[in-house]
Amino acid sequence: MSVIDKAKDRLQQLKNEQAERARLKKEEKAERERQQLIKQKEETQALLEQLKIAANELGLSFSEYMAFLNYRSLDTRLTEIQDNIDYILSRLSSFDNNNSDVGEIRAKLSDLESKIDFMSTQP
Repeated sequence: MSVIDKAKDRLQQLKNEQAERARLKKEEKAERERQQLIKQKEETQALLEQLKIAANELGLSFSEYMAFLNYRSLDTRLTEIQDNIDYILSRLSSFDNNNSDVGEIRAKLSDLESKIDFMSTQP
């Protein structure tokens, strides 16, 4: 066997080893991701069980309790929007009050504010 043939064989062997390492690395990554998904699923199931228990303790059905939680989340988002509107209005106060665009923006924001106030008072 010539030196060239030996070099070709060695090169092919190295390529095969590299491909095998890459394959093993992919498999290990896929297994880690699979384990992470299993863990997330278990945590989600445990959380759902806790929510069901909490709903039961409050004398609510699970769907009623989830509706309550969604309402609380909506109320929080409405508060954040209200804060953003207040910030924008405070920034607009530095502009020329005679500018019709500023007045129009203020009117729209005030209208939006009143709608949010109405929504946040609804059960």
